[in-house]
Amino acid sequence: GVTNAVSWSPNGNYLAIGRNNSSTFSIYPVSNGALGTPITRSFGANVQVMNNAAAWNSSGTHLAFGLKKFSGYELQ
Repeated sequence: GVTNAVSWSPNGNYLAIGRNNSSTFSIYPVSNGALGTPITRSFGANVQVMNNAAAWNSSGTHLAFGLKKFSGYELQ
């Protein structure tokens, strides 16, 4: 799918990727420079991940994506 948003966790152990065309995001564990098996979830219907709109909090415990709903904007 088309990747719109990419963000490394503060400790570099995880890579988050948001995809526009499938309204999904994945979190990949990273070990020794290699991506592991991701956890993938969907935001549901009628939303798109906005370009460059992914960010972790400073402790790496929360991840936010900017989403464009077909009826407006939303942060999740």
